[in-house]
Amino acid sequence: EQVEKLNTFLGCKNLILFIRPHPVQDMSVFSVESFSNIIIVDEKFLVNNNIQLLELMAVSQALITDYSSLYYDFLLTDRPIALTVDDIDIFKKRWSFWFDDMESNIVGERLNSIEDLYDFLETVVQNKDLLAQKRAEAKQRFHKFSDGKSAQRIYQYLVDNYDL
Repeated sequence: EQVEKLNTFLGCKNLILFIRPHPVQDMSVFSVESFSNIIIVDEKFLVNNNIQLLELMAVSQALITDYSSLYYDFLLTDRPIALTVDDIDIFKKRWSFWFDDMESNIVGERLNSIEDLYDFLETVVQNKDLLAQKRAEAKQRFHKFSDGKSAQRIYQYLVDNYDL
């Protein structure tokens, strides 16, 4: 089975794959309790481990996502991102999409097959970041500030606008 093969690969590479399903996704058809290197990160997992999703992302080596807003949060880490966008045409028909040309606006390795997934994981293990420069450009486009001074700006805003 593909999942067993993936779990073995992850073990050989000393990687853990955290899978964050959509909150309304039916996970009953996907059981990975018996796999050592694949972990489902649902609300129960987060609560039981007293961790927030963003905390987990902060220590992750890479992100694999679709159209999630997590993409924009993870851009701030300057780490590799892979995209699973094989259903983009269905998504565009069903939901409003804010980009006419997603490929030039959402930067990441495109995963169209299981082989692409293995290739991406291999580049992560080897610390090869093939799209670092393009992601840096996307980060500048989507994040006005990423200088670590957000708390200072909020404080100054409060002082300037409220009787503190």
